[in-house]
Amino acid sequence: MTHAVGRILDHFATVELALPPDQLPWRTGPVVRGLRLLLMFRTQA
Repeated sequence: MTHAVGRILDHFATVELALPPDQLPWRTGPVVRGLRLLLMFRTQA
């Protein structure tokens, strides 16, 4: 998991990834690289 995604999850304690980190959809183009979609859900605190 990238540093940025980890920071988001650290900041929002009640948010979890909806998919395992190795199944997150990434853009693989030569110009733009990054997540295509960040599926998350909110948990009860």
